[in-house]
Amino acid sequence: MLIHNKNDIITTLDNLIINQVIKLKKNMDSRGTKNIYKYSMFIKAFFKRLKTGNTWENISNEFKISKTHLHRVFNIWCDANIFKNAYTQFLKQYNCYIDQDEVYIDTSIIINKYGYKNTTGYNSYEAKKHRSNKISCIVSKNGIPLSIKITNSQIHDIKILYDTLPKRTIFTKLYGDKAYISKNLKYKLKRKRKRKRKRNRNIELITEYRCNQLKKQKIDTKPRITIEHFNSLIKQNRIINVRYDKNIEPYESMVYLGCLYRGLQIVFKFLYNL
Repeated sequence: MLIHNKNDIITTLDNLIINQVIKLKKNMDSRGTKNIYKYSMFIKAFFKRLKTGNTWENISNEFKISKTHLHRVFNIWCDANIFKNAYTQFLKQYNCYIDQDEVYIDTSIIINKYGYKNTTGYNSYEAKKHRSNKISCIVSKNGIPLSIKITNSQIHDIKILYDTLPKRTIFTKLYGDKAYISKNLKYKLKRKRKRKRKRNRNIELITEYRCNQLKKQKIDTKPRITIEHFNSLIKQNRIINVRYDKNIEPYESMVYLGCLYRGLQIVFKFLYNL
């Protein structure tokens, strides 16, 4: 039963990505030689790199595809935002399975090896001597990632929050840790906008309290374990745990691929429990 469930996840993941590739091919010129390899072979190779973190040479030897051809296809898909579009399509298609009564936000530090200076930073708190990135993520109540933002590790969590919020917000409660304690931030998320075109968010930011605060509000922080589990599970993918890519676009596309797989896992777990 579990093997059948895993096969269904991989087939749906293939369909979501292949639909975006077909849209890309329609926009591009259709002339030239036909593809020798199927799109599912490339997706399996990229998924293998996500899990194991192997080099392109080792993956090419395993799947018997040229290293340059494999890398070139991956770069084309990254430039066209194939994985990001497949992730947004997943959120639209499986919206009924997303529990958005309350959501949770948190950040995690990713150590960087070969990235450029303008896409990395030094975090004095978590990674003192290493260049690093920061992934900010909003997760639903049942653990499905809603939106992701990758920035330098020097930027504070409060400044990343607005960029992490999705365009359309259904939820009204947002739980965060002590890093998100800010009166201005709570006021901006809760207030009504004057312009009619812009939608009022009306989000209540709920955070933990510090020991030196005068107004201490007791909050049940046990539900926030869902985003801690998500951060640990997505970091089990070796290509995400440590960034080896020089550019940020290939790494970001791998993060979207990992989030897509994790979201499908939760959806199919719900379906098979029924």
